[in-house]
Amino acid sequence: MWCVLPLKPTAFAKHRLSQLLSPIERAGLMAAMAEDIILTLLRCNRINNILITSTEVYAARLAKKYRLHLLACPSDSNLNSAVSNAAEYLQRCHVETMLVLHGDLPQVLASDIDYIIDTHLKLVQLQSKAITIAPDNTGKGSNVLCCTPTNVIPFLYGPNSLRQHENVAHYYGVPFQLCFTESTAHDIDHPEDLAKFAATLCRDINTKTNTLDYLNQTGIIKKLQPLIKAPTQQSQPNLAEFKSARIQAMV
Repeated sequence: MWCVLPLKPTAFAKHRLSQLLSPIERAGLMAAMAEDIILTLLRCNRINNILITSTEVYAARLAKKYRLHLLACPSDSNLNSAVSNAAEYLQRCHVETMLVLHGDLPQVLASDIDYIIDTHLKLVQLQSKAITIAPDNTGKGSNVLCCTPTNVIPFLYGPNSLRQHENVAHYYGVPFQLCFTESTAHDIDHPEDLAKFAATLCRDINTKTNTLDYLNQTGIIKKLQPLIKAPTQQSQPNLAEFKSARIQAMV
């Protein structure tokens, strides 16, 4: 299967980390996380092609380094238009199914990606058209999206994208399902997300990733220490609770 990896322009990426990181630091973090995700995708049994869509120099560098496909998009493209362009490109190449994965999921596991794909293909065997989404930990975002055909619905990333995608799938009569995996639920949006991720990596002395190396080399890990040590001020969204609520709603 083809995986589309849209990498946002670093000038507009991760503004919610700006209270902690400078623009240069955010750009470096994005590149490190993207490389870790690529390495994970290369270990997936179900992924045989990766298409990066971006205008960024670091995206072209990663595509060249790992011999991936690169689709340039206009400099003013947003996430929805970038993914739509990729979907149309793959459709012209006679590709039926694609998986869209974002560049801020450095904890993603190859086994979870393969599981999402297998779950999606089971629905496709029954329905021919399908949308499968692995949500974020809040139950609002579309962290991983699998679709058949590639352009089966318009893409509606943004606030509450999970509900937006579910609604548009129902509108077009496309079978829709959720697929819950822990590693795809945790994107890096806020300083607390980054601190939690860094703490998880540091606990495992055998962990070696580009992201952890970058956090250490730049001293960002030191900036995160107060957040790592601070007690949680409010309860965090729980993927299991969201999954349970969705299941109950369907009964």
